[in-house]
Amino acid sequence: MSAVQAHRYEDAKIGASYRWSREISEADLDAFVALTGDCSPLHVDPAYARARGFEGRVVHGAFQTGMLST
Repeated sequence: MSAVQAHRYEDAKIGASYRWSREISEADLDAFVALTGDCSPLHVDPAYARARGFEGRVVHGAFQTGMLST
């Protein structure tokens, strides 16, 4: 995981933008499935996801939303 620079609310400026990136691993997806119980084949089966036009497993929308709070 990349280092995240801390920013304070008081320092926020109108028009400012910040970037943050993180590579989501297979282990991350597996942990999210275990935590939530959401074992949709789209999220857990790469062959199923590829047969539906994706490159592989699809990251849960809730996982991505959780990343926004970072």
